[in-house]
Amino acid sequence: MTGILFLVAGIRGLPGGSAFLEVKTEAGFYAAKRGQNAKRNEGIRQAFEVWLKSFVPCPWQLSGELCTILPYLLNRKRFSNLQYERCWLDAEDGERFAFDCVFPDTGFDPDAPVVV
Repeated sequence: MTGILFLVAGIRGLPGGSAFLEVKTEAGFYAAKRGQNAKRNEGIRQAFEVWLKSFVPCPWQLSGELCTILPYLLNRKRFSNLQYERCWLDAEDGERFAFDCVFPDTGFDPDAPVVV
């Protein structure tokens, strides 16, 4: 039953949220261009824009909520023991965004690809 509720919420959107197909914000990476995180944010933005040029969305996942939750519902065992670090980005308009990073036991390797 819970899976069906998540599926419906993913297709229709969550209450108070914007329907996926009605979002007008252009895809991109938005973060502070000044301050203590500016250099890090710029590096992430550049890497994200390179990746975004080759991105093709999955035609059967119609909303961001569904794209986020569906992999965890389908692969619960795979994700059960992940140790992750939550990182926060500050946008120019004061909005804050969180993303979770999972690194190998050996730590971050700047020569290896990073998937966000």
